[in-house]
Amino acid sequence: MSHAKFHGFICAVVAMVLMGTLAGPAWGTQSAWVGGTGNWQDANYWSGGVPAHDYDTAIVDGGEAKINGINAFAGILTVGSLGTGTVLQQSGTLQGTNTLTLGDYESGKGTYQLQGGVIGGFDGLVVGSSGTGRFIQSGGYVEIYTDVNLGENTGSQGRVELSGGTFLADVELSVGVQGAGSFIQSGGYMAVLGSMNLGGSVSSHGYAELSSGTLYASDLVSVGFYGQGTFVQTGGSCNLASCIQIGSHSSSYGLYQLSGGTMNVGDYFYVGVDSGSQGSFLISQPNDSNNAYCEANCPLELGQNGGTGTFTQTGGTVVCRTFVAVGSGDGSQGSLMISGGSFLSSSGTTISVGSGSGAQGVLNITGGSLKANGPIVMAGGSASTAQLYVAKAATVQVGGLTINSGSGRSTKVSMEIDSNGHSFIGSSGTVSLAGALNIQSLNNYRPNQGDAFTLITSTGMSGNFSSLTSNLINSDANANVMGLLIRDANATDPNLKYWSAFRGGVAANAYVLTFQGAMAGDATADNVVNGNDFGALARNWMQSGKIWTDGDFNGNGTVDGTDFGALARNWGLTGLTPEAAPPPPEEPIPEPVTATLLAAGGLALLRGRRRFGG
Repeated sequence: MSHAKFHGFICAVVAMVLMGTLAGPAWGTQSAWVGGTGNWQDANYWSGGVPAHDYDTAIVDGGEAKINGINAFAGILTVGSLGTGTVLQQSGTLQGTNTLTLGDYESGKGTYQLQGGVIGGFDGLVVGSSGTGRFIQSGGYVEIYTDVNLGENTGSQGRVELSGGTFLADVELSVGVQGAGSFIQSGGYMAVLGSMNLGGSVSSHGYAELSSGTLYASDLVSVGFYGQGTFVQTGGSCNLASCIQIGSHSSSYGLYQLSGGTMNVGDYFYVGVDSGSQGSFLISQPNDSNNAYCEANCPLELGQNGGTGTFTQTGGTVVCRTFVAVGSGDGSQGSLMISGGSFLSSSGTTISVGSGSGAQGVLNITGGSLKANGPIVMAGGSASTAQLYVAKAATVQVGGLTINSGSGRSTKVSMEIDSNGHSFIGSSGTVSLAGALNIQSLNNYRPNQGDAFTLITSTGMSGNFSSLTSNLINSDANANVMGLLIRDANATDPNLKYWSAFRGGVAANAYVLTFQGAMAGDATADNVVNGNDFGALARNWMQSGKIWTDGDFNGNGTVDGTDFGALARNWGLTGLTPEAAPPPPEEPIPEPVTATLLAAGGLALLRGRRRFGG
């Protein structure tokens, strides 16, 4: 075919398309509802006659059109284009081909009520395009072949309320695309055969609420996609076959609150995904008759790729079938906070706290129970930070505990003691210790001499904590020993005569913390006053800002003559009990004027003790 003939052929085709002879069924008439309340099939209410084909355009911009027991058609249906319009469908069918829009322009307000019957054939549903839209379904069946958008453009508001019947979105449900969207389900069945997004853009807000009925999604559910998303579940069943992201992209914020009903996730459970994102999941059970249950048949990861993820449990039941990662990705922050309910990791895989390079992970168990068939692994990533807090009110049973060290890692395990008991970690596997141990005494509890606390049990234990700290004590970061201050001790305190110390160590595959008295003058807390203690005092003579291990035995912050007198009275003594300890002097011993006199006095003391002993 020559170029000229080909050009002529194309022109002919274009002409036929413009004349409608080659394009298939052309869009038919456009008809507008003239106002008032009436039946859809009544021609008196339509400006261009009753829309009779699924390629006609219908506009309901005032009044209410009723569909009841008929087959209605509208290729494009707009309810509330510039004004206020309503469609009430009680039975029958509405067949469309293109888009159903509720609240088209800024001034438009459109409402569609489906009480029974069928809506089918529409490629899309827009509830609040630039105006305000509302779709209310209490019965019947609706299927949208492509996207369902609630709050599509900036300034728009879209709301879907489902209390009965069945709603199918074949591709995607977006709640708050660029505006504000709400999806409220109090019954019925909602199936999203694709993805579901809450808060699609930076300035948008998407809100979903499930109190009864069933919500099913076959693909990704994002709560806070780029904007703000909130999902509140107080009942019903939420079945997510693929994965959920709470706080997906940079600048997003997602919140999922589960206080009743069941939630099941199939492939991935991510909270705080990308750098700059924030995600929070909260499960509680304020009403014992309405169980809150969350099951993740997949990894649970809190903080990925620099994001921040928090999982908080105050009640209910959580079951994880594979691994849990708290502070998963590089540079991320993750927190798992359990204060009530039951958290079960059943697969035998790890609960990792701070697994990414430079990640920060926090596992706080202040109540309820954590039971894991696998181990807790702390600070798996280089330069990571991991914290584990176990309160005495919590039950913790794990398949092991590994605390990594080196390569810039920082770890801390915190536990509690009081007069009624102490924290406990029971391990059915091996335990490897490192990092810091912090002991929190509740209600100013002071143990008695020799009190021992078994904090961790295992089938095999290695390593040790490199330091101990407490809210009651001065600490030496370089020793596994801590000295208690008695500056404000009560006169009836059995430890009044002692500067007491905690000692921790491994014994028979258990970690045991012992409260052991350290007599005044015992700077090293090795239960003997000797030259090592005198050396510590001499090195810090008349210096302020000092603690027990520096020679400050009366807790006033300065190493002075009073401290020297305490050391002198107990020189050479070992193994004292609180009852045998000498009482504090009523008057301080006069202070030597120089460190030289102190040294001289110490040497004389040493010589005198040797003569007495010989």
